[in-house]
Amino acid sequence: VNSKTNVNDIPITIYQLRNSYSTLLLRSVNGLADMFRHQKKSAMLSVSHCCSLAGLPLWIVDVRHDASHNDLPSLGVCRIGALESLRFWGE
Repeated sequence: VNSKTNVNDIPITIYQLRNSYSTLLLRSVNGLADMFRHQKKSAMLSVSHCCSLAGLPLWIVDVRHDASHNDLPSLGVCRIGALESLRFWGE
């Protein structure tokens, strides 16, 4: 599978890839924060504080913030973020 087609040979745009990677990062970071909030029994903990406690690099939280509240990050940033997130969850 390359960046131009999916498994059904339907063209995928760079925007769609950026959106998919951003969704992965958003759900991963938010899920981690929700897990910490539940463990600490405090909904008041910020996403960045929870992720910092878990050891997730804060630049990934920043990428998630940009994807949620600003423009989607570049494809390169999204891919690096996804790889780092996979590394983090694999530990």
